[in-house]
Amino acid sequence: MKALWETIGACGTPPKDGSYDFAVYAIVLLALAWVLVPMAGWLLFRG
Repeated sequence: MKALWETIGACGTPPKDGSYDFAVYAIVLLALAWVLVPMAGWLLFRG
């Protein structure tokens, strides 16, 4: 993509996709789910 952008000319910086941000958000949500779901189950059914 960078080579194509250099060929086209001075059009600014190449666009970036949001895949990195999406992956970070997905990993954070997965980690939270691994902690919160068992904790919620323990709190609801502990007694």
